[in-house]
Amino acid sequence: MHEAVNAPRFHHQWMPDVITFEPKGFSIELLTQLQEKGYKTNQEDSRIIGKVDAILRLPNGKLEGGADYRGDDKAVGF
Repeated sequence: MHEAVNAPRFHHQWMPDVITFEPKGFSIELLTQLQEKGYKTNQEDSRIIGKVDAILRLPNGKLEGGADYRGDDKAVGF
């Protein structure tokens, strides 16, 4: 759960037609391939592209929490 919550993020919308990527989250090869296909990309340091906190129910019924490193959250249990 922790790995999924902390995965790199991107955001694409129509207006403006730009894909915003978190800095250092995606390979230069991927960004280059997208630019070669005509996509406009932005990888500047900017606002957070969403924060996520999540709970996963495991097959044994236990819960696993994940807190996003982008915020000041933490996953704890009782």
